[in-house]
Amino acid sequence: MIGNENLKKPYIKAYIDKQQDLIHSSKIADAKEIQEFLTSVLRGDETETVATAKGLFSNVELSGKDRLKAAELLGKTKSMFTDRKQIDGDLNISIDSDGEYDAND
Repeated sequence: MIGNENLKKPYIKAYIDKQQDLIHSSKIADAKEIQEFLTSVLRGDETETVATAKGLFSNVELSGKDRLKAAELLGKTKSMFTDRKQIDGDLNISIDSDGEYDAND
């Protein structure tokens, strides 16, 4: 109720709109853009410039280590490595008239 009233106040609405504009601005990468970039690194579409004692070399393919890291991060965005555990059991909860409760395993 109070939150709804606050949202009607012009200065609060203006602040929220400004923050939403910042979130949606082109300066901040969204999830799709990040996933597209990681995919291009994984597939070897991205290159880099490397400095060595012999000079600068452009358009050098990213290392396997970089591509593997991109694969890992992309997998994490899709929750591919989430361990799922199922826990079964019974829990008995009794509530007495005082409002206190007792949990018995």
